[in-house]
Amino acid sequence: MDTSSHEDIESVDPKFVKFDRCIGCIEEIIISEEFMKIQHNFITKHCIMFDDKEENKLIYTSIFQDYAQLAEKYLEQKLKQMIPNFSMKEFCIELNHQPVLDGEVFDMLRECIDFFSFKAMMVDFKKSRNIDNLLLSGFKISPD
Repeated sequence: MDTSSHEDIESVDPKFVKFDRCIGCIEEIIISEEFMKIQHNFITKHCIMFDDKEENKLIYTSIFQDYAQLAEKYLEQKLKQMIPNFSMKEFCIELNHQPVLDGEVFDMLRECIDFFSFKAMMVDFKKSRNIDNLLLSGFKISPD
């Protein structure tokens, strides 16, 4: 019998397993129709305020804080339903100790904690809405 795979399972850090489970649950949450609707409604309501100029308006900070609070509260509520004894504080500490965080779930989390990622999301959404509106009104957009 090969004992190396059994030893590998025993040596897995429980914190990693718990963190990995949290990430899996977050993925489920952020692709849910309910979360997408909440996020879309928020972005649609507020993206008009954003532009891609280097100087940031004071209102951006307030909108960013509202978004972060909305997303964090929703995620925490759902995670507590999915994972017994879930602690957002513990999760955030573990998140900060991860060496490389790539993937859609981490991009979404960055939008909640990093102002510049959030601003880029808002500006990109606003631009895509403007392009969609131009296309719907009959204008054709051609590359430069």
